[in-house]
Amino acid sequence: MANPDRLLIVDDNAEMCELLAECLRPQRYALACASSGLEALELLGNERFDVVILDLRLPRSDGIEILRHIRERRPEIEIIVLTAYASLETAIEALRLGAYDYVTKPFLPDTIRSAVERALEKHHLATRLAGIYNMSREMVLSRDVVQVANAVLDIVEQVLEFKTCDLRLIDEEQDELYRVAARSRAQEAAPRLPLSGEKGITVAAARSGKPLYVPDVWEDPRYAGQSGMSRSELAVPLQTSERVIGVLNVESTEVDAFGPSEIRLISTLAAQAVVAIENARLYEHAQQEIAERRRAEEEVKRRNRELAALNKTGQAITSVLDLDEVLSLAMAEARATLDAEGASVLLYDAADDELVFAATAGPEGKTLVGTRMPAVAGIAGWALKEAQPVLVRDAQSDPRFYDRIDHSTGLTTRSLLAVPLVCKGKAVGVIEAINRTDEAFDEHDLDLLSTLAGSAAIAIENARLYEAEREQRRLLEQSQAQLVQSEKLAATGRLAASLAHEINNPLQAIHNSLQLMLTFPLKPDEQREYLEMANEEVQRLINMVTRTLDFAREPQRKMEHTNINEVIEKVLALARKYLQHRHIALRRDLSPDLPAVRAAPDELGQVFLNMVLNAVDAMAEGGTLSVSSRLAEDGRLATSIADTGHGIAPEHLDHVFEPFFSTKEAGTGLGLSVSYNVIQRHGGEITFQSKVGEGTTFVVWLPTLPA
Repeated sequence: MANPDRLLIVDDNAEMCELLAECLRPQRYALACASSGLEALELLGNERFDVVILDLRLPRSDGIEILRHIRERRPEIEIIVLTAYASLETAIEALRLGAYDYVTKPFLPDTIRSAVERALEKHHLATRLAGIYNMSREMVLSRDVVQVANAVLDIVEQVLEFKTCDLRLIDEEQDELYRVAARSRAQEAAPRLPLSGEKGITVAAARSGKPLYVPDVWEDPRYAGQSGMSRSELAVPLQTSERVIGVLNVESTEVDAFGPSEIRLISTLAAQAVVAIENARLYEHAQQEIAERRRAEEEVKRRNRELAALNKTGQAITSVLDLDEVLSLAMAEARATLDAEGASVLLYDAADDELVFAATAGPEGKTLVGTRMPAVAGIAGWALKEAQPVLVRDAQSDPRFYDRIDHSTGLTTRSLLAVPLVCKGKAVGVIEAINRTDEAFDEHDLDLLSTLAGSAAIAIENARLYEAEREQRRLLEQSQAQLVQSEKLAATGRLAASLAHEINNPLQAIHNSLQLMLTFPLKPDEQREYLEMANEEVQRLINMVTRTLDFAREPQRKMEHTNINEVIEKVLALARKYLQHRHIALRRDLSPDLPAVRAAPDELGQVFLNMVLNAVDAMAEGGTLSVSSRLAEDGRLATSIADTGHGIAPEHLDHVFEPFFSTKEAGTGLGLSVSYNVIQRHGGEITFQSKVGEGTTFVVWLPTLPA
């Protein structure tokens, strides 16, 4: 034997040592003798021994003490004590301290041989179990089923002599046993074994759930081996508390090769393997769940990032009111998010029942802008008509595909997404994304494009509404400007008589000066005096005509820093003669150093002149016009125009600013309405107070510019 069992005989009687050696020599053990306890302890400290035969009566030492020392230092060694009849109580004490057995002197050879064999069997089993325990601890920590199976077979290989050893697990879906790991001297094929079949000792063990030992497989019809070299087989099921999960199987070339100790050993190992395999499966399952959860989390994160990007893009798109910019943003986002080679927005032209390529993105995209196709044609037409998104994995094989677009651009469209642009239940167009390869898009991509389409549809509708509103506002402003101009011309007409009279005076002065110079011989200094007089009157006429023309010209809506007092002074200069003819006294109270306002001076002049003329009309018998400007406590600039006229009747107070409302026989009713709108556009307001028989005061409130 390569590693024979080693025995140590401890006895001070040399003849007894020789007798014991003679009795045990047939078993070919490796024997050593020690004549004292100290010598025995020294040998045990330097060499390996499996069994010690210890005489309890030793010179200069107590056998019980030697036993205690051996147990403390080498607990794995089995001890057989020798005792005489007179020391039976001592032998019993030795057993209590851990001795395996005792033999009384004198003894028969078979008695000592039997005791040694049984001690060695226990020692071998304990050694194997200790090895199984130590290796099982590592095995249980394995996280892979195949690693666990190989670790189990490694243990079996160390403690048993066998031809073949393998570990099979049950495939519950296929109802079969399949090999996970094997140790074999003749690497046989490992077919799967149906659990419903009659062949296979491992199958029988799996079905019964109990260890199955066949001392001679040649005598058992269930044996499924192919080489015919195996003679005995031991199959131990791997069983949890609920079910059998597999079988640990060992085969030997010897008949009846496995005894009770091997069966116990393999059964113990199988129990450990079940725990390790289940733990490894749980770990693998947990790892799969963790991996799936991580994949799901990554997918959620990816989708959240995509949706966040789409939401940000949607906000950007819906905040833009220019249609071309809306379409450009939608195309760029669709192409980037879907990794598409091309993208297009087709708007529906209801008048011609056509889809028009309004915007495109991609290498050939620009050539498509403006291209038209029937609204009932193509996959885009189908999406528009059915108001449903559509994913086409191979457009070339789809009967709805409209191939004329590809022919005109040189494209070869394969995968395609088309989503209708729906706003307020009405399809206004279609957004498309394309790729040149099949299966390039999936349902997730369709959901993303649908989300983008929702924002794009709203943005397109907003842009169209804004464009219509902007055009309407332009027309309204044009109409208001015409009203302002009409009122200015009407006011100029009301001033015409006064202006004509005012112009006549300087003309008369110029005429008189020229007549004197032509009729009478004058000295040079007298001629110069008359010429200077005529020049002053000409300049007066120029200023008068300039003021009138400035007022009557087309209004300029240029907003600029404006001094309100300068505007008021120009208005009063224009109306000066008119006030004189109507016997109106003028009182000014213009606060100096007022802050500027942001305004169109022409329009403010129109408002103030209209109010001055209305005030004069209210004083048919003459009166006093008071004009003042001041900075109010709330920071606004207030301009007051007050008259001492007849006032406004109570029933007319609520209609003062209504268009076409007038108490004058020849009035248009637009003056105050136009003035009110002008001041509103400047961010201000007009208020008034009136009392019948005492007069009316209008106040124009305007925001000032920061200092």
